[in-house]
Amino acid sequence: MQARLPSDGTAIGSRQGLSAVPRVEFRRSDPGSYSLRKFEDVGRGSCEDGSADSATLCPVQTCQFGGPGFLRAATFERLQGRHVAQYTLEAGGLHILKAGGDGSHTNHQLVQGTSGGNAWRDASDGAYFFNDGLYGSLVGLDDPRAIDRYDVNVGMLNKCASRRTRGRRPTP
Repeated sequence: MQARLPSDGTAIGSRQGLSAVPRVEFRRSDPGSYSLRKFEDVGRGSCEDGSADSATLCPVQTCQFGGPGFLRAATFERLQGRHVAQYTLEAGGLHILKAGGDGSHTNHQLVQGTSGGNAWRDASDGAYFFNDGLYGSLVGLDDPRAIDRYDVNVGMLNKCASRRTRGRRPTP
């Protein structure tokens, strides 16, 4: 599993640097795509065909701004050892005694989160934004708890433990 981290080196869920900047995605498809002119200054006269909607010449299917969005870091460690001892004994013939053991320890850690604690995506008609990729849990009826980061630690004998770090609910 390949890591996906902020380019400025900030930690997942640290609320610093790029890990604190939410991702925003524009992806309108109805009544048509956005025009490139909505997002970039392409110069006067560019992307114009005389109609009110300039998306016919320079359509943009998706455009993303802000932080890196979904973040993930995984580590996998394995320690393995083996020891064998042998003793040769002559007692009524040649005898070889062997004793030994082997063991291993495996540790896997997966940390996931979303930059800024949330990612925002506009609806297909462009009328509103909705949250896309917020980690959290429902504590009670209509009582969600958002978290900025989620760690899973898997240790020896595949015993699984998790630690959740609760965060604040983002505002759109």
